[in-house]
Amino acid sequence: MKPIGMRNIKTALSVFLCVLVSRLLKMEYPFYAAIAAVISMSSSVTDSYIAGRNRMFGTFVGAMIGLLFSLVLPGNILLCGVGIIIIIYICNILNWNKSISIACIVFTAIMTNLNGRNPFSYSFNRLLDTLLGITIALAVNYIFIPPKYVGKIIHQCNTVIDHLFIIFGKNTIYNEEINLKEYSDKLNKLENYITTYSKEIRFSKETAIKIDNIKSMITQFNKAYYSLNILNSLKHSKNLNKDNAAKIEAIFNKKVPSHEGTYTDELIVYNYHVGELLNILESLIEHNITKDEFIMKI
Repeated sequence: MKPIGMRNIKTALSVFLCVLVSRLLKMEYPFYAAIAAVISMSSSVTDSYIAGRNRMFGTFVGAMIGLLFSLVLPGNILLCGVGIIIIIYICNILNWNKSISIACIVFTAIMTNLNGRNPFSYSFNRLLDTLLGITIALAVNYIFIPPKYVGKIIHQCNTVIDHLFIIFGKNTIYNEEINLKEYSDKLNKLENYITTYSKEIRFSKETAIKIDNIKSMITQFNKAYYSLNILNSLKHSKNLNKDNAAKIEAIFNKKVPSHEGTYTDELIVYNYHVGELLNILESLIEHNITKDEFIMKI
């Protein structure tokens, strides 16, 4: 069985707090606050803010149109349909596409659930409910074990480095084919973490410097991908020249045969890209990357 994730726990905590606060404040419908919290809770604080903002925009549009229409004729079937058309049109004009669904739901709730209540009070309370749910979801996501993207980024960066050393060593020493998809997937995962982190709220300058260093390493990883792709495409004549063989022996601590004969164009291309990859690996080692773990796997 899969473990219960933190987003699961945070969503449950947010709903619990919404219901609790609603009852303490004697709010009529804790349901709306709880729904806002569920929709706003995301895997990152920034995504929670964006989801909450979209819901607030939608709630505002739905509440305003619902208020106007309910003052004319609450519950009227024809006005319900016309109101939906107007809401969707307004949201599209304002580029609030992700707010359309909740705007329509709030509008429909106001038009069909008044049951003699004051339209002003009912519409205002729906805005208040939504604001409460969004605020609680954001607070829980930020305060209660916030997403640790920095740790994920550093771990994934080390995973990419480890994999790069291993596939390069196996290809040049044992002539094994390189699994570029696996390398690409690991690199894409790292880049996705970086993208998410770049949108997050952060306060540590020291952490930002670490992430900037990893961003510069991603450029090297992409260069390595290009050279690895070339090595994979060369099916024959994979003989190392003396310099490359010596560098590989120094890095991997394994004996590698070099080729001293006449070089064809393909051999020149092969050794050029091996040299490019060696330069990248040597630069990683200079940045205190340990060799012990990946050497054991070669």
